[in-house]
Amino acid sequence: MNLLPLVENQTYDPNELSIEVSDIWNFERFQLHTIPSYDKDFAVRLLDKIGNVILVKSTPEFVYHLENEEASSQYSMLKTYDYSYNNIKDRFALDYFYYQDKYYTYYKKIILTHSDDEFLFWFSLKLRQYDLSLHKVNDFLNFQLKGYLTKRGSDFMEMLDLCILQYPDFFSERLVQTVKVWINKNKKEARGNHVEQTSNDLKVSKKSSTRQHPKLTWKESENKEKQLQYLYNSLVDKYISKIEFGDFKKHFNGYLENVPKINWISSQYGLIYLIDKLKPYLNPELYSGKDGTIAIAHFEKHFQYKGEAINIGAWRKVKSVNRGTENEITKHIDLIVSHL
Repeated sequence: MNLLPLVENQTYDPNELSIEVSDIWNFERFQLHTIPSYDKDFAVRLLDKIGNVILVKSTPEFVYHLENEEASSQYSMLKTYDYSYNNIKDRFALDYFYYQDKYYTYYKKIILTHSDDEFLFWFSLKLRQYDLSLHKVNDFLNFQLKGYLTKRGSDFMEMLDLCILQYPDFFSERLVQTVKVWINKNKKEARGNHVEQTSNDLKVSKKSSTRQHPKLTWKESENKEKQLQYLYNSLVDKYISKIEFGDFKKHFNGYLENVPKINWISSQYGLIYLIDKLKPYLNPELYSGKDGTIAIAHFEKHFQYKGEAINIGAWRKVKSVNRGTENEITKHIDLIVSHL
């Protein structure tokens, strides 16, 4: 796969700063069929996402009708798709899908830009392709940074940091290290981009520079106090060490200054699972409205793990290996959350 056609032939094209959905689909399909450990649950979600984008941004190639001359071949494809639907590898192997008797192809040319929903998700999937071409990472990122010269270069650095934090399972440690080395080398150049900006651009940049990540906060409701008290009573001793309720509540109100961290003493997965289950009660700005992902970065400042600060580098390897299984901690957390 030619990952860098425009960089390699030194041709600048704004579309290289965008993501082509069929490129993501083709690459991930290859990975699914060649890597035994590829997450099948993720493959299902990804293919559904790709299908949704195609449904929104394109039109069907044709609609199946029995009276068509081509009905026989169309019916055969439809049956093949129906038969393959419950096996993600078979489904990913097909070049097409049906929706309400309408035929769509995954090869449809659809470009996603920064204005599209979940661009960070798609850009992260594009970035992870370079795990197979580490020697091209610098060229790719240099080209992307060049496209940001009319904006704030530091915005691009922030986006890279967010990619790594929001979707840690996408990237290998070696790719993360390569990207971080590039970021450290190019921070000065990114800051220098301000010099070429207009006064209006500078006003926007000044506003952007004060932007902060959303706080881990509990949604305001008439039951908020009772919910937090119940959560506190259910977690203390079994899952977290002794902490005063007032301090516990401050964390879920976004106040961290001079407040001792909540010390989680069970498994790392248990904490991730708890936060994920608490999504309906937390500030919705913390996670994507579509895939519901919450980055560890949003709550690392609130928690310790067995008395030590959460190490993002180590936690990046913590995957939801127990997803779909029932064990003691997940069953108990489900029970707690169901009573909130």
